[in-house]
Amino acid sequence: ADAGRPGHASSGLRCQIWNGLQGGVANSRHMSGKALDFYIEGFTGSQLLSKAQADPRTRYAYIIDGQWVHVDVH
Repeated sequence: ADAGRPGHASSGLRCQIWNGLQGGVANSRHMSGKALDFYIEGFTGSQLLSKAQADPRTRYAYIIDGQWVHVDVH
C-alpha cells in the first residue's frame, strides 16, 4: 500500500506438499503464513529489499531472480 503501485505475489501460504514441490525447506515460514515472495511494479529488487529490510515486521529478506523479493515476518 505504501508503494502506491500494483504488487504481485508468487508464493504466500503453502501446504507441506506444495512447499516440497517448490523446493522449500522443511521449516519454511511459507507454511505458517509468515513468508511472501513478491514484486511491485516500477521497483527494482534492490529497492524492494531496502524497503522490506527497513520494516520492523521483517525477520529477514532477500532478492530472488533480480526483481522478486522473499520476506519472512515475525
